[in-house]
Amino acid sequence: MKKYFQGKVILITGGGAGLGRALSLEMARCGARLHVLDLSTDKAIDTKEWIIREGGSVRFHKADVTDFAHFSQLIDAIYESDGRIDVLINNAGINITGEARDMQKEHWYNPLNINLMGTVNAISLVYPRMVGQGSGQIVNIASMAGLAPIPLISPYVASKFAVVGLTRSLRLEAEGLGIKINLVCPGRLNTSILESSDILKVNREEFMKQIPFAPMPLPAAVKKIIRGMIANKPMIIFPGYVRWLWWADRYLPFVLKPFYRYSLIKYRKLRTENFV
Repeated sequence: MKKYFQGKVILITGGGAGLGRALSLEMARCGARLHVLDLSTDKAIDTKEWIIREGGSVRFHKADVTDFAHFSQLIDAIYESDGRIDVLINNAGINITGEARDMQKEHWYNPLNINLMGTVNAISLVYPRMVGQGSGQIVNIASMAGLAPIPLISPYVASKFAVVGLTRSLRLEAEGLGIKINLVCPGRLNTSILESSDILKVNREEFMKQIPFAPMPLPAAVKKIIRGMIANKPMIIFPGYVRWLWWADRYLPFVLKPFYRYSLIKYRKLRTENFV
């Protein structure tokens, strides 16, 4: 693992917290030269300071992946300083939980803009240069929500289904050009994405109690992702229940309908107009 990442220039979006932070720390341990992008300065600076204390190489950039003009300038600056980007990890993302009938325009647009168009922006700026240099690797972090039509998170599902299709299509194009493309579809991870995202019409604490799967520890998730990257797996899907969900949705979708209905019933029992 150390040999694989030693000296590589790696750009991680949403790298200040959660999975992005965990990936940044592990790759820094392996001798990579990190560029961490995040909108949260406090979180990213904490990540940067930890990497520096461990003797790693890192630069933090406060950036909005949906701002193409600023993002383009930042990418230009990275190429000017480092000469290349060897690995791009598109990790920035947000979620919104609720029924579609309660969602306003921003509830739809924000996940699509960040989760999908942020990924598109990064690819459009970095992929052609990787082709020019004849090497590179792009890792797109999707979700189990990109593999099955999970209710109550429709904007997130839409954005992640799009990322799944984009990644699989791009891999076919990139194979003959020396570029590795990997798709990551994890289940629930031990991050704050649910705790920090909007949840409509229900009490957050009560809703969190009803989520069926325990969060996977980040160190275990990072190992899965890095092993998949090194092996150049087209799809890195974990843990086991996500593979089952994907398989069932493709071949036995009727098996999942009772589970989806039960999730909706439980959510609607919590529903109240007292919560925005």
